Amino acid sequence: MKKNIYFLIIVFASIQSYSQNVTKIDNATYRCEYLITYQLDSTNVSNKLSETMLLLIGSKTSKFLSLTTFLKDSIKEHSKSSSNLTQLMAVPKTAFNHTIFKNYPQGQITSTEYIIRDHYKYEEPINLFNWKITNDTKTISGYNCQKATTTFAGRDYVAWFTNEIPMPDGPYKFNGLPGLIVKINDTKNHYEYKLTRFKKITGNIGFIERNYIKTTKKEFKKVKKEFSNNVIEKLQQNGFTITSMNASEKKNFQKRFNKKNNPIEKDNE
Repeated sequence: MKKNIYFLIIVFASIQSYSQNVTKIDNATYRCEYLITYQLDSTNVSNKLSETMLLLIGSKTSKFLSLTTFLKDSIKEHSKSSSNLTQLMAVPKTAFNHTIFKNYPQGQITSTEYIIRDHYKYEEPINLFNWKITNDTKTISGYNCQKATTTFAGRDYVAWFTNEIPMPDGPYKFNGLPGLIVKINDTKNHYEYKLTRFKKITGNIGFIERNYIKTTKKEFKKVKKEFSNNVIEKLQQNGFTITSMNASEKKNFQKRFNKKNNPIEKDNE
């Protein structure tokens, strides 16, 4: 395939958000790094990928996003122009464009995510999880952990939390246990988060103000699925010219997106 369209999308996403208006919503006091191991294609068990995710915990709220997104946002925040584009392009790509805020606003989970040009935002109640805590214990990442189980968005999960860090938080949207979640995976091992680093910090938790499309989770998932099912058409509708791709290349390009058929939150929830 001639010039990879992924590259063009990344360049566009890097430039479009340069003038960022960031609102401080809390002081960040702890930084948790999680390694996510995931299987995007439900039919290919052998093809698993991994990426580092970041959880910033404050006194009232927390923020969860990919380390890549965090780095790019930091570069943009401290830049007054697009002169740092080279620096931005050096940051690795992420498979996860979502940023998740817990207890912002109070009692809610706010999720933001972009699809090409558009940034979406939706809210859910923070008490999404009905946990069942067991007596099983084990040591994970150097912490004494206890087992809990739950069902969420079409998947059954096993979580291990530690009372040594008495914070009711964890990766992604997971929260509500008596201690920090050190490890959590669904029972099919399609998604696993494992704590790799925890440290006390002094920083900020910021919310980037944009012209978000306010929606619901159901409607957002519908838009995201429509994009994945019709990538070429949606790109062209958003101003991308793809004349350099012949019919065969377009078909193969679409096939690559069709393999991303295993989202963490299932469509049939």
